[in-house]
Amino acid sequence: MESKLTPDQEQSYKNIQVFFKDEDNPAIVIMGSAGTGKTFLTRYIVDYILNERMGSVAAIAPTHKARRVLEKTLNTERFFPVPSFTVASLLGKIREHSYIGSHKYTNGSKQKMDKFEVFILDEVSMVEDKDLEEIIDYICEHDKKLILVGDNCQIPCPSQIVVREGDICYKPDSVAFTIANICVLNNIVRQAADSPIIRIASYLRDNLLSEISLDDIIIGSKVSTEDITISCEDAYSQFISERQANMDVRMISYTNASIRRHNTRIRRDLGIEDRLIVVDELLTGYNNVGWPTPVIENGTDYMVSSLRQTSRHMIGNYSGLVGYLVDLVDLVDQSNISRELFFINVRHSHNANFMKEFVRRAEHVNKRYSTKDAYRKYCALKNKAVFLEDVYNYCGKIMTEADLRHTQPLLFTKVKEVIDTTTKAIAVSELTEKLRNTYGEIIEGRLIDNKPFADGEVFADQYMVVEKDIYYGYAMTAHKSQGSTYESVYVDENDFNKISDRWNYKLRAMENRFKEKNQLKYVACTRASKKLRIMVS
Repeated sequence: MESKLTPDQEQSYKNIQVFFKDEDNPAIVIMGSAGTGKTFLTRYIVDYILNERMGSVAAIAPTHKARRVLEKTLNTERFFPVPSFTVASLLGKIREHSYIGSHKYTNGSKQKMDKFEVFILDEVSMVEDKDLEEIIDYICEHDKKLILVGDNCQIPCPSQIVVREGDICYKPDSVAFTIANICVLNNIVRQAADSPIIRIASYLRDNLLSEISLDDIIIGSKVSTEDITISCEDAYSQFISERQANMDVRMISYTNASIRRHNTRIRRDLGIEDRLIVVDELLTGYNNVGWPTPVIENGTDYMVSSLRQTSRHMIGNYSGLVGYLVDLVDLVDQSNISRELFFINVRHSHNANFMKEFVRRAEHVNKRYSTKDAYRKYCALKNKAVFLEDVYNYCGKIMTEADLRHTQPLLFTKVKEVIDTTTKAIAVSELTEKLRNTYGEIIEGRLIDNKPFADGEVFADQYMVVEKDIYYGYAMTAHKSQGSTYESVYVDENDFNKISDRWNYKLRAMENRFKEKNQLKYVACTRASKKLRIMVS
């Protein structure tokens, strides 16, 4: 390669060469914060492995978006492409029968892993510990090699189990960063050393374990308040200008409510609020749609390249359905186009009978002791349309997630906070009593049902009848943005400040969350490649 390695990269590269000669060491970690050149070094290492015939290589990433980015990085100008997989695909994960709103997967065949000698797992901080441990067990058992690449300053997997130490509890970082054989990259290469983005990222990296304010960040990173902060109104105005100038721009927040608010405001300012969808609409996948060839992938950014309104669409026995037939372009791989997807208008009166039957089938899935056959009948309708919003049916009333959260916030309690899903014991806590006082035997009812417990399951999952497939993508959560880079980013400071310490009823200790807040801010700020603005009131 013509490009020169930094001293850190050079040392890591030498360590990799030694690693391949060490028969007793199955795994090595390349760890570096934003801008240290992890991706470039990964490409460099893959070239070395292939050129020296060290073995066949498979690239792995936790999400479809991260996989596409990694695939593009490794295979540009390569005659024989390096195969890439998501962690779920590599482990042969299969979705189990559960509630509409719950996602529970079991691992199946690992036949895909048998074909390769070397595995490179990128964005390892986002991988569940149990999945990583399963991969490492396989590597050790079959005498293969594993290279883990990641940033310990980024947030761990959302389903990471909270642990208690003394009087506090917290979410630990990925188990990957406890591996002894680790290479650390410190030299910044992505942007200039005096970039305000890198200065802020470096300050957050060095102060993850401290409670810090925006003022602390600005002073500590030696950036100008005027250059980095912006009012919300000015942010919307600049966002629209940049969007119209074809810049790759996003707003990043913490909560789904904030994302909905920002997307609604931006679409209003673009003059498209009264339309379901328009050409050039920016969308983000929230579900995996289509099998075996996916047409929408969770976490992937899309642009609407064309659409036509229809009032004659047919699904099964239902005709005259109203919506749009849409072509979507994958923004990472623009040769990947999903054509003629039917985006249904769930609020249109002509779709009422279809939606009533859809809800009826969903309720059969959510009922106790429901069968896979009920889910198949539900999917016979669900897989023929694309949905833009989550829908719940609670006490006979159809409502959005925002409405249900507002009126019934306790339903969004995680099931694992009040049920030990291993022993099936109900926790004795104030939270348990609150749920019982409000919803009667909802906890006991969950135990009676035969559906497996999902990692992030909340009680509201029992009432979800439509899970959105895709949503407006002008704004997104920090979790959703992880693994992506955009030219311009606006970070909603006020929304991130909603993160505060809270009482953990299950562990009976205060949950320390300032590190989590700093990691989320770090992720949000480091999505920007050229311009970063922090939104303040």
